[in-house]
Amino acid sequence: MITKEEAVDVGVETKGTAFRIGQTDTWFAKIPVVNDENSADSSPLALHFVLDNSMSMGKLTDEVKNEFSPLIDGAASKPSSLTVFHDKADVLSPNIGTTKEMMALQTGKQGMTNIPAGVKRAVDTIIAQEKDNANTEKTHHILVLLTDGMHNSGPPPETRFPKIGKHLRESVPDVQLSVVVVGITKNSSTSMGMLLKTSLETVPLSSDCVDTIYFAPTTKEMSKVTSKLVDGLINISRGQIIKVSHAEEAILADMGAKPTSTTTVRSLPSDKDFILLFECSDFPGSVQLDNGTTVQLAESEDPSYDQVAELLQKHLEKTRVQRVASDMESVRSSVARLGVLIDALEGEMKKSYSGLHLAKARAVDRLTQNRAVTTIIVVARELRNQLAEIANFAAQNSEEQAAFLNGKYSKFASKALRRAVPACDKMPLRR
Repeated sequence: MITKEEAVDVGVETKGTAFRIGQTDTWFAKIPVVNDENSADSSPLALHFVLDNSMSMGKLTDEVKNEFSPLIDGAASKPSSLTVFHDKADVLSPNIGTTKEMMALQTGKQGMTNIPAGVKRAVDTIIAQEKDNANTEKTHHILVLLTDGMHNSGPPPETRFPKIGKHLRESVPDVQLSVVVVGITKNSSTSMGMLLKTSLETVPLSSDCVDTIYFAPTTKEMSKVTSKLVDGLINISRGQIIKVSHAEEAILADMGAKPTSTTTVRSLPSDKDFILLFECSDFPGSVQLDNGTTVQLAESEDPSYDQVAELLQKHLEKTRVQRVASDMESVRSSVARLGVLIDALEGEMKKSYSGLHLAKARAVDRLTQNRAVTTIIVVARELRNQLAEIANFAAQNSEEQAAFLNGKYSKFASKALRRAVPACDKMPLRR
């Protein structure tokens, strides 16, 4: 991480790197995190809790409210809100400033389950806050939905969520919103939760800190799940939001959509840089950060293929969400594009390790070369396995869908690189 003042020392710009992935028109870019020493260490953060208050929840609504309350003091730096829903939805407070204030709120009567009603009231609260603070630093809003059952009252989520998302973007085009979904019991709908994410979310959260979905098969396991979420949100709150702009519509933020001229990322305190994909025939040139810094990209002399794999992994995770939210047709273009990039990545990695010299090499050198080859095989295989899993996904059960989203393959591909090294120790040397 460098400061804005250090960036100014090299002119009005700082430097990043980029390289083309194989023979494609896709470029991988590494961009430094530039901190303004006069700004806060983290971006303003508001939390918006949307809690199921149906009859089946019973005392759980109050228990969840109390478990989430410490986040107001521990993570939020802007006024937060609490909405509960049954047949209708009630905003218990749009302006929670302390843990004590949230603990004191009464959840009220219970009824059926009208999930879109709760989401709509929370989104209206976010819109109102954005308009009231239009001239201040942008706030990162995180909407947390927790429910234990299927929607059974009012218009269905399938029609309401896209409309709510459209209303949000029309009202506040540059809103910074992340969505976290917590499903309790097998009666909750994982696909509905993912539809909510795809309809509303503008800033994906790092899966290093926050899971794609939190799922508790039984109410007894709920406390463990919410505790894990609380820890993740506290970690996320220490990062900052960075808006990146390019002169052309070249930033590839979604494999299933056209490139855009802007995107938003959230960095963690330990991040020295962040990574993006560009899709353009020519070198992407430079990008502009929202703190006024221009980052001039230079062709990388040492391509970071492990980081390319890590970024493709994040796009695979996003494609999983889209697949659970809809059907295979909705992600067909994403799967095809990812397949091309995985092939290109494997080809470039093979080139970088093409000069094998085994005949007269020492044992330690043969082992090193063997590790390099095995790394290529493991990374490519892991990414392709996940791609095939997305293409063949057919689970309708919420628990299976949650496992698909957070299961054994929901790990960064960079971990596959680390796993490849010890795996090679057990393999015979190639002669």
